[in-house]
Amino acid sequence: MPRPKGRTTTPSAPRGKMGVPEGRLARHAAQVTAAQRSARSGGGALVLVGDSITQAWQTEGHASLLRPYRTVNLGTSGDRTEQIIWRLMNGALPANLNPLAFTLMAGTNNAGLCRDNPVHIADGVLRIIELLDAAAPNAPIILYPIFPRGHRLNSVMRKITNKANDSLLARLPRRRKLIVRDLRAPFLDAEGNVIRALMPDYLHLSRAGYEIWAADIKKALAR
Repeated sequence: MPRPKGRTTTPSAPRGKMGVPEGRLARHAAQVTAAQRSARSGGGALVLVGDSITQAWQTEGHASLLRPYRTVNLGTSGDRTEQIIWRLMNGALPANLNPLAFTLMAGTNNAGLCRDNPVHIADGVLRIIELLDAAAPNAPIILYPIFPRGHRLNSVMRKITNKANDSLLARLPRRRKLIVRDLRAPFLDAEGNVIRALMPDYLHLSRAGYEIWAADIKKALAR
């Protein structure tokens, strides 16, 4: 699996193909099937790319908030950027996918599981953008910087993700249909602490959090 240059972290779980844990390969197969089905039907789905925060649109039933749009969910719990890259390079982006748009938020697991260098986290997200662009150059990519992680403004995880976001936003490619939606502020109080009602574990979103995110995605699509 391609890895951001300079990465030195050793995977901490038993690995299957190209660093994807064995237990998540079944998820990959289901994603490939869903993407192929969408391609055969002519495309037009909103393709969601990310980790557990993205997967929960599907597994927690929040995808109904995105109606009337059809969705293909490529989010997988625990995925770091390099595992997302592997999935995209191994069947999750079939020919003729022709999505309405992609949404992308990735990198929080690089911070939380491995405490990767923030620049390397951004490198991974930029590589994902390249793959999405190559697969569907006319589709909008709605990019979300990593949502706040950790309760307090000065928490270690928040510092890493903020620096990764800074590096990412400073190096975005020139792409006509790259839509950047920074949605961090709605999840924070006046002191910069995460609002627990929106992120009960200071990482994953509540239903109310997904309502905020869904409304923002619809605004981006309406541009």
